[in-house]
Amino acid sequence: MLTDDELADVLRRVGVPVETEYLDGGMFASAYLVTLRDGVQVVVKAAPVAGSASLMFHEEDVMRTEVAVLTLAGESPAMKAPRLLDFDLSRTRIDVDVMVVSQAVGDRWDVVEDSMTADANRRAQGEVGGVLAAYHSHGGTAFGVDVARAPDLSAPTWVEAFGMLLDGQLAEARRRGVRLPEREIRAVEASARGALERVTHPVLLHGDLWRGNVFVDRATGAVTCVIDCERSLWGDPLFDLAMADPMSVNEPPEPILSGYAQAGPAFDLSPSGRARLDLYRLWLTVTMIVEITAREYRDEGAAAFEARLRDDLRVLLARLGGVDKGLRPAFPH
Repeated sequence: MLTDDELADVLRRVGVPVETEYLDGGMFASAYLVTLRDGVQVVVKAAPVAGSASLMFHEEDVMRTEVAVLTLAGESPAMKAPRLLDFDLSRTRIDVDVMVVSQAVGDRWDVVEDSMTADANRRAQGEVGGVLAAYHSHGGTAFGVDVARAPDLSAPTWVEAFGMLLDGQLAEARRRGVRLPEREIRAVEASARGALERVTHPVLLHGDLWRGNVFVDRATGAVTCVIDCERSLWGDPLFDLAMADPMSVNEPPEPILSGYAQAGPAFDLSPSGRARLDLYRLWLTVTMIVEITAREYRDEGAAAFEARLRDDLRVLLARLGGVDKGLRPAFPH
């Protein structure tokens, strides 16, 4: 967290604050809601200190990615990103990367979804599909994490880039003493290699578009803002579909699929595409299991959360294990 003096230093270029509030609910960076003298509210976001024990291999320097994506989003309103007002990545006056963005309008979807109507939640899902299509309309020249931030996570093919992501997460698990069925995970990755090779055009991915990063109008379900694009990368559109429905191993939400197809080409849900989607879900499940240790989650729900994730991991491994036997991966409804 920033000290009062550090926060004041960050805000000097955008105005003098009259009130500062720490924003709870984030799982990674620290964020502060600041009301300026003219009544305008902005959010100051500070990245974790480089080298922090809680950082995982793919999380170093992520604010540099976020600044790059928000700059691009300034020319693409359909991405529904907050407006980037200022940033400092020099670490000369403060030892962390920091940026200032406009305050998101609306309510966090994960907080209000239970009080919303079914129609409103369905509309929100559909509009998330449209936001993903807006991200994916931007093509890249390489796969993986932005080469300017982490050269070791960028590659000329998606097979290589995804392999780096999976290798890194399995190494992270070993480093932190998290037990995983690594041999089985490696086997299903190898069996899905042909499916991964079908991805030849890198597109911009949000990388973390779960409901906690979506703001909505709770009455209508309209998506008002999408935040936290620091995990953006270049890759397969289906990777984002997995991230948008992170606690499911079932059929993807139909409203997201429809909203996406209305804004651009439909998701590839061929047998090859479904195999890739399950592989990305497997990567995400492994990531969340490792995060329990990395973030030192110790509340009463942590054990049940990990048990559910490990159940999902077994389901995904079993389903992906049929790919090399010529079986069509199928999602339960």
